[in-house]
Amino acid sequence: MSLDVYVLPLWQFKSGSVQTAAQRVFSPRSVFNAVLGSLSPSRTQARKRGRELASKLVAEAEGILKIKLAWQDQGRVVLAEQASWGFQALRAYAKWLDLTDLFPTFPQPPENNFYKHPAMLWNDGQREFRFSHIIEHSLYNGYYLPCRFEKIIQIQPFETLGGRVFYHSLGSTYLLAHQLELMRPLLPSKLDVSETAHDLIHSGFDLLKRASEKSIEHKLPIIFWG
Repeated sequence: MSLDVYVLPLWQFKSGSVQTAAQRVFSPRSVFNAVLGSLSPSRTQARKRGRELASKLVAEAEGILKIKLAWQDQGRVVLAEQASWGFQALRAYAKWLDLTDLFPTFPQPPENNFYKHPAMLWNDGQREFRFSHIIEHSLYNGYYLPCRFEKIIQIQPFETLGGRVFYHSLGSTYLLAHQLELMRPLLPSKLDVSETAHDLIHSGFDLLKRASEKSIEHKLPIIFWG
């Protein structure tokens, strides 16, 4: 699985002027070429297009949330990391924390596939989850914006080659940071879960914590590119 996590201006991401982790390793650009590229007509058009696409995303989100979304969408790339291991174990653990009456221990999922974890598959009844901003976000395609709102929404539908329709998740960095802080003392030890689950949960938590801190500090969105 290819997955990159960024904290950078939304318009810059939408302009296509970012590289995947693999591209950063195998196709480095010199500073000289980067400066020339930033002055080229094609780059200017890309920036214009990026700002248009960013504005369209914000307008769609505002229409769903019924609030105004505004932040400083200027600056540099302040975080760019690869997360090929994914965040599904963290999402499953976050949901399981409010299902311990049904699942007293955190089981290893079939085939080590955390999409198939019993907690993730549980969907009976109405239940409040403390860590909804982690559970309901795909953490694969989508964004956290440095704005304050309460719920995860799904925007920008897209169709895969197989004809399935997926969405980009969108949440609030501030609520994400709050829920991560609540979860910190509840993170498992190696005695609580399998070694694989332990490493995946902690790796996911640590990267989300760094990303949320950078997002709030620089007033820039977190972006998942999977």
